[in-house]
Amino acid sequence: MRHFFIFLAIILCHFSSAQKKEKIYGNEPPYEQADVFPQYNSGEVGFRKELYNNLNLSKIDLTKDHYTKLEFIIEKDGSMTNVKSLGDDIGFNSEVVSAVKKIKTRWKGAENEGKTVRYHVNTSVLKYVIPKGTGSAPNMFGKKKIDTQKLYDRVEQLPHYRGGIPRFKELIASELGETVDNYPFTARFVVELDGSLSAVEILGEQDDKNEKIKEVIEKHQTKWFPAKVEGQDVRFRFPVKF
Repeated sequence: MRHFFIFLAIILCHFSSAQKKEKIYGNEPPYEQADVFPQYNSGEVGFRKELYNNLNLSKIDLTKDHYTKLEFIIEKDGSMTNVKSLGDDIGFNSEVVSAVKKIKTRWKGAENEGKTVRYHVNTSVLKYVIPKGTGSAPNMFGKKKIDTQKLYDRVEQLPHYRGGIPRFKELIASELGETVDNYPFTARFVVELDGSLSAVEILGEQDDKNEKIKEVIEKHQTKWFPAKVEGQDVRFRFPVKF
C-alpha cells in the first residue's frame, strides 16, 4: 500500500509539473495569450459581424441595455467549443450562444512556441441603448505579456455591473436609506479581475456619511464584469457619481 501512495504521489507531481510548464505568463491552457493569435478568414471584425447578423432579437427588449460576457475555446482544428454567455438577461445570453453555434467557418488555430494550441476567448457582446466605453471596441485576443496586475487608468471597455449602473445606484441607495437623501457624492473603487471591489473611496462633504456609504459598498456582494484591455480582464479604478 505504501508503494502505491508513493507511485500516486509521483504521478500527481509529474502532472502538476506538466501543468506548470505549460503555463504562459500566468495563463493555463487553453491559452489566453499566444505568440500568434487565432485567425478568422474575414478577420475579427468579420467574425463579430457574422455573430451579430445571426442574433435573433425579436424576443429581446431592446429598450434596455444588454451585456454578456462571451467565452469559447478555439480548438487546434479551428472549431469553437465550450461556448458560454454570462450576462444580465437569460434570453439575450441564449441568443448569443445560438448565434456563435450557427457559425460554421473554422478559425486557423493559435500558435505558441511554434505549436498549435487551444485558445480561450474571453470577450463581450453588447447591445447598449447609449454606447459606453472609453475607446474602441475591445479586442478578442490577449496581447502577450500584458500585465493583468497593473491598475489601469484607460481601458478599451469599462467595467459593467450586472443590471447596469442605474441598478447599482438603486441598490446602494436603498440600503443607505435617508443617508443619501440630498447628499451628492462620488464612489470611487477598483474593480478587480474577479469582479470584486477594493480600495473604496467616498468623495463627499461629510465624513460620517462617507464612512457609512463606504461600509455599505464594501459589503455589497454582487460582482461586476471587469474592464478589458487587449482582450484581457484588467484592474481598473472606476468612479460612480450618485
